[in-house]
Amino acid sequence: MLVSGSRLFVAGAVDLARLFSISDAVIGLTLSPPAPACRNCASSLMAAWRKQPDIAIGNVVGSNIYNILAILGVSGMIASPVNGQGVSLTDTLIMIGFSSCC
Repeated sequence: MLVSGSRLFVAGAVDLARLFSISDAVIGLTLSPPAPACRNCASSLMAAWRKQPDIAIGNVVGSNIYNILAILGVSGMIASPVNGQGVSLTDTLIMIGFSSCC
């Protein structure tokens, strides 16, 4: 259910952004961080609801550590910094800001 919910969230957000003629670069930079955050939030809320706060805290801390060290580190080793077509330094800084909020 969490995976399906994340996919529906992203698909709906992309459709809504395209309805307002927002560029693909902006869509990709702003919608990537919230999808996993929603999934982690939902699983943490369920753990808290079932009176298992250790699992809720472990999920949040573990996913953040994993995202920072594994995902960011490995992708930084494989690919050069973001400089794709239509992505400027401002776009990259906005993406970092959105990622930091989540």
